[in-house]
Amino acid sequence: PPTAIYITTPPATVGVLQRCLQLGINVPNALSIIGFDDSQTRRFSFPHFTAVCQDATTLGLEASRWLTRHLEGLAPGPLRERRGTSFDIGHSTTIPPRTPARLPTNNRFAPMVQIPGTPADAMTTPAHPVTETVAD
Repeated sequence: PPTAIYITTPPATVGVLQRCLQLGINVPNALSIIGFDDSQTRRFSFPHFTAVCQDATTLGLEASRWLTRHLEGLAPGPLRERRGTSFDIGHSTTIPPRTPARLPTNNRFAPMVQIPGTPADAMTTPAHPVTETVAD
């Protein structure tokens, strides 16, 4: 099982953090989460997630300028630029656990979570188990 997950959009990162909370997966002790953020979203999540950060405004501006030149026939070729990034270490990462989190299932709708460092029979179910609705 993974000890870390890298997510490429801020909303998806927040969703993964929320799902970990629902499943009882301790972030960062059982699973580290690293996102990609071009806003302040990471500062409003719990925990504040670690992120690779970029200046999306400048990227968008340069792309729109290139597109305008391209549409006017003035762009010499594809847009290739290197932009700096920064790495903002939040509270969603730590050293890998000795025993990664595992998600065995008791049925196909409600996964059970084994927390590292607990006996194998000390399983917990999510706070809001998933249920199936069947329409006839």
